[in-house]
Amino acid sequence: MIIPSEFKLGGMTWKVVKRKRLKGRYGDCDLKKLQIQILDTLPQELKEQTFCHELVHAIEIATGTNPDDHDEKKIDAFATYLHQYFNTAK
Repeated sequence: MIIPSEFKLGGMTWKVVKRKRLKGRYGDCDLKKLQIQILDTLPQELKEQTFCHELVHAIEIATGTNPDDHDEKKIDAFATYLHQYFNTAK
C-alpha cells in the first residue's frame, strides 16, 4: 500500500506528514492544519495501518462528526479492514 503525500476530502486538500517523534502516538489527525501525521520510525505495515486509522478520522471530520465524538474502537476496527482491503484488492 502506498501512503499518499496528500489527498482531497470534501473539496479540501489534506497533507500527510511523516514525523520522527509524535509524543507517544503513532499518528495524529489535525483538523486545523488539514494534516495527518505519522510516526516515521514505525515498521511499514504499522505506518500503513496508522494512516488508515487517521484517514478514517479525517473522513468522519469531513462528514461533520465532531472529533470529540469519534469512537476509537470503531475507527480502529474500520481502519484495520480498510488496510486489509488496500493490501489484498486485485
